[in-house]
Formats: sequence, structure tokens, C-alpha cells
Amino acid sequence: MSKKTRKHAVKVIKEIVAGVRPDVIKNYEMPTLCNMQTAKVTGFAVILTLSTRYDYTSENLEDWRKRLEADDYIISVNRNRLQVRFNIMF
Repeated sequence: MSKKTRKHAVKVIKEIVAGVRPDVIKNYEMPTLCNMQTAKVTGFAVILTLSTRYDYTSENLEDWRKRLEADDYIISVNRNRLQVRFNIMF
């Protein structure tokens, strides 16, 4: 059985938060992903807003990706907000 559910993602996020300093993860959200042409839900994303005070290695981000069972991740910075989006497709 696949663990690609929001419930599993919340559990993993809580484990990640417990394993890092209190100010590393500022916020998270889990928007739905859908195919714009068919309007069908294809998965969801986990968007972590991270503190810019720390360095995040590719090994660290890859570990989080595997724990979330995400297909990939995208790093972005917008208005001094560092965000990592993990795409979890069904």
C-alpha cells in the first residue's frame, strides 16, 4: 500500500520538525496538485518555508524527499522566503 497520503505527510513533517532546531521550519502547507487540461487531481505538494539562517545540503533535502515519498522537489526564494516544494503524485 502506498503511503502517499496527506496523513502520512503530516506524520513525516512532525518527525522532521522534531529532528531539527525549533526555528528551522517556519511554516508548511499542502496544496492540491491537478492537471490543468483534465482538471483531475494528480497529487499534492508539501511546501516547507525554511529559515535562511541555516544551510540545507542536497543530502538533507533528498532524505526529506524520500521520507515524504515525493517524486521531486523544487527550491525557491520569494521575498526573502526560502521554500522547498515536494511534489507527491498519486
